[in-house]
Amino acid sequence: MRMLVVTRLPTLCTLPAFPFVRHLTVRNMADRPIQAVTLRTGLQADRGDQDPTLTITVDAEPPSTDEFVIAQGRSAYTCARTFHQRSIIDYHGHLRRLCDSLAGMLPHLTWADADGRRLVDLVEAPPSMEPPPAERFARLTRDVTALDHLVTPLVKRGLLTYFDGKSGAGEAKVTMLLSYHAAPSIELTEALALCKRTINTHTSQDHAPMCAVQISALKQPAQSNCQVEIRQASRSNPEAKDSQWVSDRQALYHGMAPHTNEVLLLDGPDGHLTEGLSSNLFVVEERPNVPTDHGALDRYQLLTAPPGTVLLGTIMKLVLQVCHESGIHIVERLPTLTALKQGQWQGAFITSTSRLVLPIEVVRLPDEGGLEINLALDPITQRIREEVLKHLKASAVEIY
Repeated sequence: MRMLVVTRLPTLCTLPAFPFVRHLTVRNMADRPIQAVTLRTGLQADRGDQDPTLTITVDAEPPSTDEFVIAQGRSAYTCARTFHQRSIIDYHGHLRRLCDSLAGMLPHLTWADADGRRLVDLVEAPPSMEPPPAERFARLTRDVTALDHLVTPLVKRGLLTYFDGKSGAGEAKVTMLLSYHAAPSIELTEALALCKRTINTHTSQDHAPMCAVQISALKQPAQSNCQVEIRQASRSNPEAKDSQWVSDRQALYHGMAPHTNEVLLLDGPDGHLTEGLSSNLFVVEERPNVPTDHGALDRYQLLTAPPGTVLLGTIMKLVLQVCHESGIHIVERLPTLTALKQGQWQGAFITSTSRLVLPIEVVRLPDEGGLEINLALDPITQRIREEVLKHLKASAVEIY
């Protein structure tokens, strides 16, 4: 098979992990800088020493992360960020999350092989001498080493291509996903319509296991604090990074007011707040029965969702680590809308790959006539923010 080479991108001339490049597409360039690199490879059955083929797309007008994820069909995914371009923060944690999310997604996939076995059944089935693609895909839920060997060469090649010639570039967002592809559903088509973007879905073969990686610019908040709004909604599978949620949340994104950074999910009649559409939520409250003349570490406590109720994000893990090391009191209890209205919130912040620790300045309540509640920057949030920035380097894993 002949390799396709673009002279503008010399780094693509050598792909030691994937010598068979089937497609290389360069879109919307016209001498404009690369804004995204997308790489896809299938999980083929064992065929001697032949490696899977690789598709690379270099784009100056790429789809957003949500558009990219939705277009692949039902997928397990994770979003990471680079550190000094060559490393990825908590990379091994992201691989583990990809395994766990895939495991959480498999029971919802209805595909079955000729023997009537679904993907979730193949996880426990006796291993085949020459495992077919479906079996290899299902077993990734338990084999992080195999996943590492599959994903990391794609990530490395994508980063090298994306940063080639970008001496002054900032950091990149790295989206990794696993899809047992099926034809696009009505829900997927509607979600892409809400994104106001028409892009091609990956439909070359129904029910084909596939790994894809997108490297794109990391869009960080323009301000040091943010406005959020509260909406009634919940996730059906909160512990998994499932592309179904990416599709489901498009209507909420579409309804956000201008200058709103995030939507906080209000779950149930008791007014519990679980998380954001793409972030974890932390709220600072005063500890009961502590005199006001005590220091901030004694006077305040940090509320966040209990384990099992939300996805444990990468930055959320760093926040919990910082609190443990700094002696900040953590209470694993869902914050409430009632406490916010009663003035019990002394501060709050959201965390995510792009936001890191982002304090909340304004909470907007669209269902209550657009009522806005202002929050101050408290000393606990400020300290956590500073300490998380110091911990980023220690959590980063060098990729190339």
